[in-house]
Amino acid sequence: METIITLLVSLFSMGTIIIPICGFALIFFSVIGLMVWLVRKRLTPPTQQETDQAMTRANAWVDEKIQELGNWGNASLDDLSAQWQGSWSHMVRVEAKGTIRSLVEEIDLVAFYLFRSAQKSHIIAATSVQRWQIEVEKGLARIYLDGRSFGQLRLSDGEFFDDRAQSIGQAKRRSGLDFFINDIPVNQHDRFYEVTLRNRPIGAINNAPESVDIIRAIRGVSEPALIHTAGMLLDAEAEDWLLALAIIETVYYSVAERMAARRRARRI
Repeated sequence: METIITLLVSLFSMGTIIIPICGFALIFFSVIGLMVWLVRKRLTPPTQQETDQAMTRANAWVDEKIQELGNWGNASLDDLSAQWQGSWSHMVRVEAKGTIRSLVEEIDLVAFYLFRSAQKSHIIAATSVQRWQIEVEKGLARIYLDGRSFGQLRLSDGEFFDDRAQSIGQAKRRSGLDFFINDIPVNQHDRFYEVTLRNRPIGAINNAPESVDIIRAIRGVSEPALIHTAGMLLDAEAEDWLLALAIIETVYYSVAERMAARRRARRI
């Protein structure tokens, strides 16, 4: 009898050691498995079903926001803020949604939704009078306006083309971050880059990524303008190209830059 009791005590003692070890191992390998799944999922192109579902979400959200946008008018290009408002998630795919606001009124002028994988990005954007769809893949942005092909932008050098693939303009963007010390910009130069269409300047676009302090991300920086036309008289083609390029600057580039800036800020 004593032998049986001793054996049971020994087994119980071993169990108190083995069970926590097994539990820890289960949690450890579950976490590793989840991380491997996330990495593989991010590197794997989305299925057509996943893309269709994302586009359905994008169109539904933009449709809803259009009802809340301010009226688009002749002065709206110069009234756009370079600092968008919105939210994003990037657990598996990057999805972001938000608005571009007016500089002078408490209204939104552009609504957008971004669905982005490692291989391709889809953008749906709209004003109160136009709807844009932009697909970015392998360094080329294909642009559609109100369901029709509008043109293409080559990201590497900013050259853009009409719907017949004829080169018609240039918008070579600047890259990099603004740095501040005590809210004073270290690099005082503006961040506007010129846009030319059919051999004439039509305006400039501001690539104003999330401002980053040398020590921490700062708040309270005045909102810069997204587009500057210097009061030039523009035809419909020029206005459309400025807005299309500004949407790409804000939604395609600025979302990624803001996410990177916030990750850096969390590490400070």
